[in-house]
Amino acid sequence: MIDGDIKRIIGKATDGGRIGKSELVALLSCNDTSEEAFAIRAAGGYLMRQRTQNAGVVFGQIGIEMHPCEANCSFCSFAADFTQMSATRLDDEAIAESTRNFTGSGDLYGLWLMAMATYDLEAYLDAVRVAKANLGGPTNIYSNVGDTSREDFEAMKAAGIDGVYHCWRLREGTDTPF
Repeated sequence: MIDGDIKRIIGKATDGGRIGKSELVALLSCNDTSEEAFAIRAAGGYLMRQRTQNAGVVFGQIGIEMHPCEANCSFCSFAADFTQMSATRLDDEAIAESTRNFTGSGDLYGLWLMAMATYDLEAYLDAVRVAKANLGGPTNIYSNVGDTSREDFEAMKAAGIDGVYHCWRLREGTDTPF
């Protein structure tokens, strides 16, 4: 049986109501494997499909550099504890070709340019400039890098990044099965 307060909050959201901070905290406090969490995810899927007329967007990602990552996130296949890969970095021509291949049709909504948790900012900014110069359509470019300073994100924005994807590791290694 779903908790009555959680059920009320979900109903409020699906009826178009605005959820307050305390209500959001209540939703985020639910156990990930509970009936409440399942109902929250189902309501989120319903609302997303309703608000987007069930349309989707297409994203792609170019791994600018790859190496065993010292951030060692337990969910990531690049974690130093989980991978045996050799360090590699794409050159400008490979970045340009990959960008053209991804965006040539004009259908790609967003292109992530990925680096590891630690990376060379100037080399990354150069990769952004190469990708921007080779876009084949109205594609947004997103950064996918490790923890970064505001100043570095501002430099990325100045180089042409439209947005940022970043994974914040909540409770990792404490109460999750990952």
